[in-house]
This record gives sequence, structure tokens and C-alpha cells, in this order.
Amino acid sequence: RGDNRRRVFNSEDDYRLFIDRLGFFAETYRVKVRAFCLMPNHFHLYVCTPEGNLSRFMQSVLTSFTSIMNHRHRTSGHLFQGRFKSIVVDDRKYGMSLCRYIHLNPVRTTKFSRRPVAERRAELRGYAWSSYAGLIGLRECPAWLDKGENYPWPGNLREKQKRYAEFVEAGLLREIENPMEHVRAQSVLGSDSFTEMVRRKFLDLTGNISDCPQGKKLSAFLDFDRLSDTVAAFYGVGSELLFSKYGRCNEARQALIYFSELYCRGRYPLKDIAERLNLKLGGYASCRRSIREKLKRQKEMQAKYKSLSKQIEDVKCKN
Repeated sequence: RGDNRRRVFNSEDDYRLFIDRLGFFAETYRVKVRAFCLMPNHFHLYVCTPEGNLSRFMQSVLTSFTSIMNHRHRTSGHLFQGRFKSIVVDDRKYGMSLCRYIHLNPVRTTKFSRRPVAERRAELRGYAWSSYAGLIGLRECPAWLDKGENYPWPGNLREKQKRYAEFVEAGLLREIENPMEHVRAQSVLGSDSFTEMVRRKFLDLTGNISDCPQGKKLSAFLDFDRLSDTVAAFYGVGSELLFSKYGRCNEARQALIYFSELYCRGRYPLKDIAERLNLKLGGYASCRRSIREKLKRQKEMQAKYKSLSKQIEDVKCKN
């Protein structure tokens, strides 16, 4: 996003310049761009980097764009706020829903939130600064845009484009789940098995981490016993209550199940966490889903979990 949330793109030429730089360096670094959307003060990209060169690719795009913008507008300094945020994605499970989430950005603004569906659809299809119109055949698609993975359906190109439009625009007709709510450790979006694979890839058997943001985030997790002690103290209950098979519905146990996913995934396999809670893996997953749904509805629970999260973060910082 823009530095201090300021606008980055102030004219059509600014948008065009960024897209030009994006395409040029995608070809240079052999990066596959699945989806993009530029908004006035931020942008979203969904890319595949077969050669593991994301940082060099992004540095080149942002540095080139910033340099030309400063020269063009006779300014200096940063345009963007810090390092870009990157998340490793399980493409098979979340790729399509993530592309839809990115493409719906222009009509998720306050300005369009209460507009009729037809008006929102027209805005979405007419938005010039995303890959959506090109992917559904309303505008010429850049040669460097990786289109194939966005068309998993059978049929000719026109039929696939129609199916993709129907898939994305379903988000105009009903509330769809935000895939970003399932991001683990602020760094991985994927199934349990995918997250475990990433954890094992970034963390070697000695506990050392590779030099990457995901590895550092996945390693910065709490010991399970420290987490359970923190939850028990917060609710003023004995720790044995958290593990009793007769206490599965109590509030403190639910909190431990919820926060164990957030704070222990980088240190333990899911099976181990479930066993510590006297649950089978399927039961653990079911409980997590149920608690997340309950949390969406209950404001009091949200406030309590926010307060508990702060205490857990304090404990983690002292590790």
C-alpha cells in the first residue's frame, strides 16, 4: 500500500505505468501473474514464482515504478509503505477463491456497497486496472498474464470465460467467504497438510529457519504448555479442566482450541495438538470451524479473545 496510506495512482498514466512494469518484469523473471488489481492507494497480486525469485521480482517492479514516478512528478522518496506483504498459497484449495477476492476489490468499497447488483457488475466489468475484464474476454488480455489456471472448466475459450465470470460475479449476489480469514501465522493460506508441508520445508530438524519471512513467522510460535497455562490463567480455571473429556464445551477449552491453531502450528504437527487436547484430528478440525463461526457472531466473545490474544503475545515476546 501507499506510504502512510496515501494515494499511489493519481492518473491513468500512473496505472498504465505500473501495469507496464509488472508485465515487463514478469517476463524478465519468468513470474506467472494469475491476477492483479490496482486500487488508488494499494494493489493486489496473485503470482507463481517457479524460480523462487519473488523478492527480486517485487523489488524490481517497485523500484522501477517509483523511480519513473519520482522523475515524472519531480518528487523523491518512497511511494510504498515498507516491504510488501507476501502469503504462500495452496493453489488447489484457495487459488480460484483468492483470484475472485482480488477481482472483486473495486466493488467492495464503501461507495459501491449499497448499489444495485447491475450497477456493481457494470463497474466491475468496466474497471480498467485489474485483470478481470481481460480474463472474461471484454478487453485484450496481456500476453504475460497466466490465463490457463483460471479456466479449470471444460469447453472452448468463450465458454471458460463465461464460467469464470459467473464464478467471480457470484460474489455480487451473495456474501462469499473471505479466503484471507484462513491465513495461518500471517503467512500461509492452505489446507492443514499444505501448512504442515510448508512448516517442515522452512524449519529444519534442529529448529533453524530459512532466511524468509514465512519461516520466521512459522517459527515464532508458543510452546503448547505455555499457551495452555496462559489460557487457564486468563479464565481463572485449573489447567486440568482444559483437557478433561467432560469439559469440551467449556469456554476456556474452546479458547485453547482456537488459539492453539494460531500459536502452535509452527511448532507441532496438527495431530500432536489434537492429541494434547484429547481429540482426534477430525474432531479438532470440527471444533475449530465451530468456534470460528461462533466468534463471527458474538461481539462479547470477540472482545474477550482480543484481550486474551494480547496476553498471549506478551508471553510470546518473553520467550
